[in-house]
Amino acid sequence: MSEKCVLVDLERSVKSGYITYWKPNKMGYTRNLNEAGIYDNEQGKKIAAEDFDNRTVVINQSVIDNILI
Repeated sequence: MSEKCVLVDLERSVKSGYITYWKPNKMGYTRNLNEAGIYDNEQGKKIAAEDFDNRTVVINQSVIDNILI
């Protein structure tokens, strides 16, 4: 099974002072982790690589899970 990830938009996060996640299907942004899109790791890496400003960061779901323990 492919590892899952969430995407963080650094520009919005830095400007607002809150972590800003991509929503599912690249349909906007949210500050609520529960509303964040869960992407396949490969898909997340592709989306981040296509960000011409390099302001999208891939965070593996396992990292988030370990923080929430």
